[in-house]
Amino acid sequence: MMTRRRFSLSCLAYLTAPIIAQSRLVGASQSLTSSFSPAAGVPFAVSSAASAQLPVWDDTQGTLYIENDVGDKVAVSWSKATVAWVKNGTYYADRTEVIPPIKTYYVDAINGNDNNTGLSQGLAWKTVKKVNAQKFQAGDAILFKRGCLWREQLLPRASGIPGNPSILGNYGVGPLPIISGADMLNNWIKVGGSVYKSPCLLKPNQVFSNDLRLTYKAGLKEKLSENQWDYVKDGSGSYVYVNVPNGPNGKYIEASRRQTCCTAQDCSYIVIDGIYFDKGNEHNLFITERNGSSEQVTVRNCIVSHAYFRGIYHWDSRYASNNFIVEDNEVFNCGSFGIAWTKFANGGIIRRNRTYLNGALSLPETGSGEHEYQGGIAIFGNQIDVRNIIIEHNDSYQNGRIGQPDTGGNGIWIDECMEGNIVRFNRVFDNAGCGIVAENIPHGGEIYCNTVYRNGHGVIDKAFGLFLSRGNQNWRVFNNTLYGNNEGIVVADFLGTGNPYNNTIKNNIAVGSTLRNLRVESTGIVNTVKYNCFGEQRRDFIKWGNQYSTYSAWGNVYASNYSVQQEPIFVNIADKDFRLKAGSPCSGTGENTSLIPLSAGGTPLATSPDSGAFSRLSGVTLDFSKSFLGLTFRNKRCTSLKVWTEPMNPEDLITLTR
Repeated sequence: MMTRRRFSLSCLAYLTAPIIAQSRLVGASQSLTSSFSPAAGVPFAVSSAASAQLPVWDDTQGTLYIENDVGDKVAVSWSKATVAWVKNGTYYADRTEVIPPIKTYYVDAINGNDNNTGLSQGLAWKTVKKVNAQKFQAGDAILFKRGCLWREQLLPRASGIPGNPSILGNYGVGPLPIISGADMLNNWIKVGGSVYKSPCLLKPNQVFSNDLRLTYKAGLKEKLSENQWDYVKDGSGSYVYVNVPNGPNGKYIEASRRQTCCTAQDCSYIVIDGIYFDKGNEHNLFITERNGSSEQVTVRNCIVSHAYFRGIYHWDSRYASNNFIVEDNEVFNCGSFGIAWTKFANGGIIRRNRTYLNGALSLPETGSGEHEYQGGIAIFGNQIDVRNIIIEHNDSYQNGRIGQPDTGGNGIWIDECMEGNIVRFNRVFDNAGCGIVAENIPHGGEIYCNTVYRNGHGVIDKAFGLFLSRGNQNWRVFNNTLYGNNEGIVVADFLGTGNPYNNTIKNNIAVGSTLRNLRVESTGIVNTVKYNCFGEQRRDFIKWGNQYSTYSAWGNVYASNYSVQQEPIFVNIADKDFRLKAGSPCSGTGENTSLIPLSAGGTPLATSPDSGAFSRLSGVTLDFSKSFLGLTFRNKRCTSLKVWTEPMNPEDLITLTR
């Protein structure tokens, strides 16, 4: 059975079922009702409507988990972001239904045997090589035992069909199964001082000592300083040289050897769930197509770390990966990007991931152009068809290195894509480069309800909170909160290739910047910047072609900007709580336009929304009926159904029985 990460509901609600006593969910304050009844041919199905009032703040999201008594699970995810701009006054939850696999194969690196059938835990296979040799059927599951490590490259030949995906997952207890791109280095020979060498036939891209990436210093050999490495091939052989404190013996000294940990080529309707991919010599999890476009590749609940280039990476020069999902992953310490989806994609979602400490290698350090462009999350089109991608509810932070050029260490980066891309409800902070960048996209897109703080303090130049760069047209940027960045909102072309124009920037808060809170270089080009809060006026806090130190001076050249001319008054900056305090001058100061059908917080259209990423709700209903309607399990042996949230609490659990 797959193990899935569970998220706590921030919704305040009661859940009631007519056939059992009312049971309280965490923090409950409103009612949520549903009915539960058997359906013909299926023991249990949940049907009819369920609704609840949303809580006060609009960043609400959560997951209800439903499980029958034989292990089939359904995750019902809901959030304001799911449908916030679809239907006036009502939000609908989405649903992921987990269908039991056709066959389940087990892989156990410790007790397995490749001569086994693999069809039970007691008859598990042993190696990834055995898995690679199989051609699996639609709906099959291949599960790797938790606590095991494979130093092999996974090349799955598994695709599902709509409604019945193939699964790469895990079983058992303990830490996630690890598929490593690195091999151990052994047989150390002391060269002199603290320098040792180990035989290594091919030069690796990176070497680690107890997960610490050592610094490559070519040609130093016995002159290496602490935590440095070199590779030498001469008449005596091929060796990796290292200088690590107290020598390498007793340490895990690893050299990345395999190009990827896993390459999923030409896989459609596949779910990669709960696997640890570590130390790929180029990328960790590489998704590509060679014989036609793929559909619905899902990567969830994985840990991805220490790739030389990218952690989770899609690329192909001809075919697309459509309607992909990358969710609930932890991606860190990769040399270039944590998550990068490039070239040919129509429809996809990147959500609820944590990407941090990526951009760990620099162009001057490695000499590789792959390390010139780096950060947390990126979608790149190269003026090729990448469209309709949603990036939401991610935390992207501490990416990039101090002293990098201006292409390094961005939190979220969208470049040269087509239409329909959206960045919303993310927290982007403490990145060396920009927080959010949209570059050279004349087809428009939306950036809204993001919290962006303390970015841009590590790179050499051009590091901002939110950057609309060269060539952007028809972008809609609204209800974001920016605080403490090197510069706040910047609209500019620094390369001379095309000024951004016809972009709309409304209802944002951008304050506390080291330099300017607003910077628009191309003032002769029409961009709309209104109903924003840039805080109290101070010296050169706005650049509109020229520098301005007062609102009145700026108003002389850009009239009727309707700016809030005071500090916004956040709840608690030290605790990174950027909601507005009661009585904030930003309350009710935004504008309702066609850009914001429901307003950022769902307030009635007759009133003004708040500025910033957090807006108060009023009279908004969460409707679960679309999620629960017709929800069924294929396994007919079940006799009960459970509904719960995380963290698990006896008061949260609801069991529905026949």
